[in-house]
Amino acid sequence: MQVKTKNKNNDLKIYISIIIVSIFNALLNYISHSNHWNLPLDTIGTFLIAMECGYFPGILVAFFTNIFESIYLPSITYVLLLNSLMAFTATYFYKKSFFKRPLMVALFIVGCSLLSWLFEMTLSMESFAGIQNVFFEGTSLTESSTWAQRFLEWRLVRHAIDKTICLGAAFLIMKLTPPSVRVKVQGLGWKQRPITDHQMEKIAGFTKP
Repeated sequence: MQVKTKNKNNDLKIYISIIIVSIFNALLNYISHSNHWNLPLDTIGTFLIAMECGYFPGILVAFFTNIFESIYLPSITYVLLLNSLMAFTATYFYKKSFFKRPLMVALFIVGCSLLSWLFEMTLSMESFAGIQNVFFEGTSLTESSTWAQRFLEWRLVRHAIDKTICLGAAFLIMKLTPPSVRVKVQGLGWKQRPITDHQMEKIAGFTKP
């Protein structure tokens, strides 16, 4: 009876944690959107949970983040698959210790940025055509192509800046969180095996300056 009660309490903590982190992501995105920063800033919590707790929790956070964001940005639901993929990739890179290598960190940021850019360009091609009609009217073909290229390049740079900030913020939170707290979060009951002593030593070593 006590075991069942404990499991229910853990499940409740899991759901609450996912909702809190998802709201945190959506809130950052709302602040950025309201202030016209042109940066999503909605994957900090996703990267954090994906690295700390595994594949499924990270994907759940990505899912609920998009659900909350769709309240004020209905068109954003199309990035659900993309954010889930980035959460999966973040977990894989962290489990393989790739983030300890600067080149792999750069590869992760560039890869996520390119995917975000391509995904956005593919799904907003009609909108981009409308932007061309508005801003390029009365210009020559050469001028139009130049402005179009700059517009596309800025979107790619924007995604790179966003992913750099989000990944850096996730690692900063991890570094500032005591190892004992991180172990409790990881072993909260994410349907995963308990953390071993060797894993605990790796966590403690990773948080040392």
